[in-house]
Amino acid sequence: MPVEANKTIITQIPEREKEGAGSAFATAFKAACATAAVILSLLAVYAGYEVVARNQIFTVSEVRITGAAVLKENDILKIIGPVDGKGLLGLDIKEIGARLASEPWVESVEIRRELPGSLAVSIKERTPLFRASISGAAWLVDGAGVLVAKMTGVDDTPLPALRGAALVGGEARPGGSLDERSVKDAHAALTGLAGYRLLGKWPVAGLDVSQPGIVKVMFKNSDTSLTVPRGKWSDVAERLFTVDHILRTKGGAEPVSINVAFPGRVVVAYPGKGTPQEGRKAGNG
Repeated sequence: MPVEANKTIITQIPEREKEGAGSAFATAFKAACATAAVILSLLAVYAGYEVVARNQIFTVSEVRITGAAVLKENDILKIIGPVDGKGLLGLDIKEIGARLASEPWVESVEIRRELPGSLAVSIKERTPLFRASISGAAWLVDGAGVLVAKMTGVDDTPLPALRGAALVGGEARPGGSLDERSVKDAHAALTGLAGYRLLGKWPVAGLDVSQPGIVKVMFKNSDTSLTVPRGKWSDVAERLFTVDHILRTKGGAEPVSINVAFPGRVVVAYPGKGTPQEGRKAGNG
């Protein structure tokens, strides 16, 4: 029986397929090398940072504070804590920022490391807009309702009084707060009345937000009250100023109250009259 000779089978790979396989391998190899280079670079940077931070190459030699007007620099430094001579890169600036933000006078704070040895602290302080009487004590209150500080001594602040805003949390303390929505409505009314003097004479002395939907405004040295809607100042100021001008021109007795909380009309009440006068159009008082 004849013996069959060994056969060798050779499969010819087309040139295009060989080129494609080689190209794909080369691309994958380059990508792997690039990834490895990035990882090694990051590890080197991290290792370098650890060496710098651990050996305190950059140490704090200066704390630069900006933006503080009411807060004293020494008090701010006490809150920050002892940092002179410490490694600048090792400081936990988030934790320092959180401590500063807990101070009632601080609205916001930004902390930066500035090489080689400066810690820059930028503070924005709260701006008191009202004074509020709470539990027999007078407090400075900002536009968000935060109780910034308890007032001491003679109450000679020119800030308008705020009444009727509920205390949140049941405790009056620095950093506590009043109902924010009510305070913002009072702030909106105060902004809408910026520079306004009743009948050209009396500035705003206080605002009462105790009643839903309205803000009552009181004026210095006057018994006349002004009622305005909460948070709606599209045409309120125009109607009020027009009626105010007419009342000044007409003269006569000072009104008991002016109400511009009704859409499209103004109601003016005088002492000793059972029915208040009503203007159905802006300017008819």
